[in-house]
Amino acid sequence: MDLALGLMVGLAAVARFAGIGFGLPLVNCRPDELTLIAHAIGFFSGDFNPHFFSYPSLLMYLYYGMYRIYYFLGLASGRFGSSGQLIVEFANDPTRFFLMGRAVSGLLGTLSVVLTYRLAARFFDTSVALISGLFLAFAYLHVRDSHFATTDVPATFFILCSYVWIAKAFEAPSVRAYLMSGTFAGIAASTKYLGVLISVPMMLVHLKDWKEAGFRPGLALDRKVFWFGGALVLLFFLGTPFSLAEPLNAFRDFRREARAVLATSDHGHIGWLYHLIVSLRHGLGLPLLLASLAGFVLAFRVDKRKAWVLLSFPLVYYALMGRGYRNFTRYAVPLVPFLCIAAGVFVGSLGAMVARRWTPRARAPLLSLMCCAVLLPGLVKIVGFDALLLKTDTRVLARRYVERAIPPGTSVCVVPLTFSELDLYPTSDALTRQMQAEPPGSIRRWMASARLEALQAKARPGYRLWEYDSQSGRFVMDGKVMDSLPDVLILEESPLPVLKRMAPEEVRNLAARKYTLTKSLLAYDDLSGSVFDERDIFYMPLEGFRNFSRPGPNIHIYERREEAPVSDDGPRQ
Repeated sequence: MDLALGLMVGLAAVARFAGIGFGLPLVNCRPDELTLIAHAIGFFSGDFNPHFFSYPSLLMYLYYGMYRIYYFLGLASGRFGSSGQLIVEFANDPTRFFLMGRAVSGLLGTLSVVLTYRLAARFFDTSVALISGLFLAFAYLHVRDSHFATTDVPATFFILCSYVWIAKAFEAPSVRAYLMSGTFAGIAASTKYLGVLISVPMMLVHLKDWKEAGFRPGLALDRKVFWFGGALVLLFFLGTPFSLAEPLNAFRDFRREARAVLATSDHGHIGWLYHLIVSLRHGLGLPLLLASLAGFVLAFRVDKRKAWVLLSFPLVYYALMGRGYRNFTRYAVPLVPFLCIAAGVFVGSLGAMVARRWTPRARAPLLSLMCCAVLLPGLVKIVGFDALLLKTDTRVLARRYVERAIPPGTSVCVVPLTFSELDLYPTSDALTRQMQAEPPGSIRRWMASARLEALQAKARPGYRLWEYDSQSGRFVMDGKVMDSLPDVLILEESPLPVLKRMAPEEVRNLAARKYTLTKSLLAYDDLSGSVFDERDIFYMPLEGFRNFSRPGPNIHIYERREEAPVSDDGPRQ
């Protein structure tokens, strides 16, 4: 059994770490990563208040701790002479900082397989536990999000940690079990606010104990409950301490996020439907989803008390997150381990039933066949997803091409999609103005200074970066309307339904009239059969990888023809 679990964990790690460097050194290839990492880097200024409470801050401090260790190692080896040099590295090549953040998710995602096994073993048996762990090891949605430096997979890990102690409290109530469950619940809530819902199964365990004691009034709020609640509150505020210093700002940010998640809309599906037909249907695969739903029903038929404790969190979590229309597939990640356990219950029971009717020796091969059938769609997606991640993103290729083929000082206008910036460097003059506009000692000033040093050392080329103002139909630079055309025009095409597919028509017409296409970097050629997250600006499909050759949008690079006049009325002509 230990060998099987070890092999399973090893394969889970391979699935989660393959392609973990995708999109780097660009910082926006996976939305939300930069928010956490930039705040962690910001703590090097000496201000440990993130002044941002849309997310709890525990993960930011965890990243900061890793970056501190990295800094001290660099200090000892002579790589860094001061913390400013660490900022220089982050400003010019943030690859290692993103890899450290992603490694946290990959590691905690892998360890979640072990926790799922242990949780299922406590509520059921080792056979169901092994099947449940296997299902999570290759649950596509969990594998996918374990590649990202975001909150979902770490929060799920801490929820599972708390649940293991809840299972112990269910078997034998003790102060230690309540205390440890509350500790991990607080850590989970300080990673992702909805982690606080782990209180629901803990209260059900306490209600069971109270009922068994004959509802004695003195036991309704005995000390175990206070140990759980106290640990939860303490650990939450230890992880997000400045919510106490700025309670109004914390409440404002939290309320804004809650309203956004729960907002009604005329567009898209309500969350209860969306997460069933998109997040879980494509994130697990239909066989695993159906097996988990059947397992939910079976678990309640076998032992209602266990089922309520085990499945109350996913039921309450689903009910709450499904109320709105702001649907992201990643919201369903905390559900996945519990669905895998439910599927393990169903497949394990089905295998036992068939074995009883045939022969006990048939159970192992039958279980193997059923597990393969349940896992196959997810495995295909994991292979397709990881294979794409191992390919270089079109945005990285575009930046490399520009810096190799376009001389420094050239005027370049990128008409970007959201989260698809190429992160080209501006000229020295522009960086100097940026640096002077920031307050002394701020991280932004340090980063502008670091990039300026890179330009002066000719480590990176700088360009006159223009923008296209769709309102006026003109090109602008530093807020000033330009009376000419840029030397280079870069247009992007989006595969995502949440964004406009192509650059504005007037810009495309201008490119056709006065520019020559010099380079096209294609990520896809056809979108038939591909499924995308409804709102997530992540340039990879959720399902249907065969039409994609690499991550990213399609990018077309144009250079102005020699005969085209430098002065022009722009796209409005």
